[in-house]
Amino acid sequence: MTYSDPSRKSGFVYVEAEDGSEVASFDLSGSADFRQFAIRNGYTVGGSLTDEILRAQATTKTPLFVAFFQGTPTDEQLKPFQEAAASLGDKYLSGWSDDTEQATEWGTSGSKFPTASIVRGLGSHDTYHVAFDEDKETWDTQTLIKYGKAVEKDSYDRYIRSEPVPEQNGPVTILVGRNFEEIVFDETKDVLVEFYAPWCGHCKKLSPIWDELGELLKPVQDIVIAKVDATSNTLPRGINANSFPTILWFPKNNKMPTSYSQTRTLENLKRYVLTSATRKNINLEKETADYQFKKATQKEDL
Repeated sequence: MTYSDPSRKSGFVYVEAEDGSEVASFDLSGSADFRQFAIRNGYTVGGSLTDEILRAQATTKTPLFVAFFQGTPTDEQLKPFQEAAASLGDKYLSGWSDDTEQATEWGTSGSKFPTASIVRGLGSHDTYHVAFDEDKETWDTQTLIKYGKAVEKDSYDRYIRSEPVPEQNGPVTILVGRNFEEIVFDETKDVLVEFYAPWCGHCKKLSPIWDELGELLKPVQDIVIAKVDATSNTLPRGINANSFPTILWFPKNNKMPTSYSQTRTLENLKRYVLTSATRKNINLEKETADYQFKKATQKEDL
């Protein structure tokens, strides 16, 4: 950069080649083009994913396009990703990885490779990923380009990792990736959700209490006690469970969740639900009696 050259304007950034010739210039009053130039030229396109690229996503807020392979990819596997990354240019940072655990964390099945995910918000509480639809898409250059363009426009139906949708027979409603929104975002229900991990000791300790809570509140038709294995199912955008167990309350009239942060005793949980419920002054004793009478009547009818 030089300011002694009268042909160059103040307030601009000038990029020169080694021989001094001008490669590009950018008006600092509008930094978007300069940022895109730096992204395009500052990081390898379609190379191995590095810590430097991860940090760049967090600091520049540029989405990260990642391909995942099981082991070192062959040239044939890698070529479609590298061509797509080059075609998408400065819209994304890019890199490939053989970290299958990271692949799962960023929304893929963790069992089908090669695959991909586009990630935003690293280093924040709002990390969001749009995983490549492994069940419907083919691994080729044009499909990956279309995927990247659709994600940029927020029009891609991302892959939903999900356990099988279960029959609901117990006191606690079981959520999976494919039924989460249908149940939790039901505007006629208040929903309390435990986000757990199978290996979590605190979650195992909470499990019998959670079942008791579900049994206790089952007679209340507009309250749902639910749980989801957050390590095996894709969660909707904006819902994050970064520690376990996480307990979130989703009221009828406002599905923006509220975090439960009190001690996890049955009495505290019960009190929290009944005082937070959209329908006020719930008579749990009466609703339980009505529920039991209805069940007994149905048995007699059989």
